[in-house]
Amino acid sequence: MDDRAETAGDGGPGPTLPDPAGTPAGLADRIAAKVIDTVVLLPVLIVAAVAAALGLYGLTLFVEGPLDARLFARRDPMTFGVLPLTGLLWTLLVFGYYSLTEGRTGRTVGKRVTGLRVRSVSGAAASTAQARRRNAYHLALLLAVIPEYGWPLALLVVLGLVISVVATIAGDPARRQGWHDRRGETVVVRSG
Repeated sequence: MDDRAETAGDGGPGPTLPDPAGTPAGLADRIAAKVIDTVVLLPVLIVAAVAAALGLYGLTLFVEGPLDARLFARRDPMTFGVLPLTGLLWTLLVFGYYSLTEGRTGRTVGKRVTGLRVRSVSGAAASTAQARRRNAYHLALLLAVIPEYGWPLALLVVLGLVISVVATIAGDPARRQGWHDRRGETVVVRSG
């Protein structure tokens, strides 16, 4: 709940008004929703990685000589082709999944299963723009497009961002907003 309070007839504090967005969701429920969403997304991400590998392999089979040589000259096709392309595809898929589902319905598959919903802090449905701002931290996966060191760097940065999200949610017992929620002017609430 927030710090707003009704004033009693004698000017003293009265009961606290309910949060217009709803009852804030607990950290355990939010983590469960994220795990479910990861399980849902994983097969799609694996297919994207295989498609990237097969697409680049096919390109090298059908492109003759000079272009093929320039594309991977003295470089490992996996490190300089497949992994960066996979990083780009994964970024688009993950950011798109969260932004579109939360912006259109307020719920991802994981949030639906756990009974959660993303709302604007005003209590209205979250807009797609708010969902994009809220989920912009997923764009850190773009670091994976850097050949050789991109994936380890992206994973370290994403891990740091996830830890900071969890810490800021845990540090806000009233609204349970992470820094990403504040950035999007959103709150995750129980929908039941």
